[in-house]
Amino acid sequence: MSKLSIVSVSSKEFSDVCDLINKSHPDECVISIHKIENEQFEAAFEECRKMLTEKRGVAPTQMRAFHGCSTESATNIAHNGFLKSQNKVSAYGIGTYFGGFYNVSRSYSMTKKQDKYTYHALIIADILLGKMGRSASGNNIDLTNMDVSVDNFTSPSIISLPIDDAAIPRYYVQFYYQAEQRRY
Repeated sequence: MSKLSIVSVSSKEFSDVCDLINKSHPDECVISIHKIENEQFEAAFEECRKMLTEKRGVAPTQMRAFHGCSTESATNIAHNGFLKSQNKVSAYGIGTYFGGFYNVSRSYSMTKKQDKYTYHALIIADILLGKMGRSASGNNIDLTNMDVSVDNFTSPSIISLPIDDAAIPRYYVQFYYQAEQRRY
């Protein structure tokens, strides 16, 4: 079972997460950050790392990535993990999609209107890249030849993970665009 704990606004952890977002979009106003902790996610992630290491003979690269989604989906991911079966986009093969950079996932963060404010959701995750390749739109990713489909081999900005346990949600972030709120 997942434990979601609010990250204190005055903590270094809060600042560090905000910095990840504000590097590419300084106008974002983070409302809340929830740290996601789940022992089952951790165990499955480490088991996936072990499996990929044995399969390829080298440990997979781990990176921090972003997943823009609705607030409802973010809550679901925080409690159930990433499930490729829930995704509808498949430009680089069927899998769960991540942005290697925040600005890639930003446009996928869905809005939730409450009072006069529009809120957006984002999951920050750690992912295992394994052997990178490129899959065609709508196709299953060939796991004999690759572990992940990417748009760019040197610095992937669009990542499709076909293995659910190759990603672990770390933070659920709610924010709004300051520029949107200036209209009110």
